Amino acid sequence: VGSPVYAHTIPKILFKFLDTLPEPDSIFSKYTIPFVSYGNVSSGTALYNLALKLKEKMRTSIMGLKINTSHSLCQSLTENQDNLNNFQKPITLVQDLINKLKNTNIQQCHDITDYLLYQKNYKKPVEPKFPDIEISHNRCKTCKKCISVCPVNRLNAINNKIVFQNTNCIHCGECFFNCKFNAIEWDITSYNSFLQKVIDSKEPLAETKPYNAIY
Repeated sequence: VGSPVYAHTIPKILFKFLDTLPEPDSIFSKYTIPFVSYGNVSSGTALYNLALKLKEKMRTSIMGLKINTSHSLCQSLTENQDNLNNFQKPITLVQDLINKLKNTNIQQCHDITDYLLYQKNYKKPVEPKFPDIEISHNRCKTCKKCISVCPVNRLNAINNKIVFQNTNCIHCGECFFNCKFNAIEWDITSYNSFLQKVIDSKEPLAETKPYNAIY
């Protein structure tokens, strides 16, 4: 069970999904592996909080995974894109985790939730206010590409018209970057200087070390 980290936290919609998990049984395993990816800023306590939620649902987290990789919002910038190649390729760590799992006796594993609190002095920053997303229906062709790429299903076609639901939007920008008709209006230029620093920086904040890890 995993998610990208936005503003140091797991999107609320994932926690709402986890609230619907049934109790472990012969179909739904009690063993879980929480994972997060983050974009060179800070992974915060997202991995730990995810494991805590799974524990609340009577799950045993036997491993954890944290990957520092490029953030989707960095697509808005064209300069210094080569620096994005310095991020860890997710597939490498995922394959390492799979190999470890193959050689693990799951029944002998214990819960590792407490080990995932690697930022003991962490202070959560003020939650940022992202600009609102709007749809220009004059330019929209109802191709539904935005619907297909939205990871949290915030876009729907109603009466042949694309409708955006702002609730639980994680502001990943996938609809904005994938619309060929420029029908998604989203002013993120005010964040360009911050995003450029993310791309240019050679390493995340020190407190998030190790930057990539299998726990």
